[in-house]
Amino acid sequence: MTIPLSKGHHTIKMFYVPPYLVTGLLITLAALFIGWIWLWRNRPRHAAVPRFNHRIQQLLRRPR
Repeated sequence: MTIPLSKGHHTIKMFYVPPYLVTGLLITLAALFIGWIWLWRNRPRHAAVPRFNHRIQQLLRRPR
């Protein structure tokens, strides 16, 4: 790539954007969003905390 210039001091600024940068970013963001929704919908419905609370209640009810 050549740019014809006269003698002297010149400032040249070049800017490059890959042709599919925006398309790639949109696809990536859509995939992350869909993955997040899928993980959220398929999360475990029962956490370990209720079982722990159930165990504490059993221990408290036990005769001494």
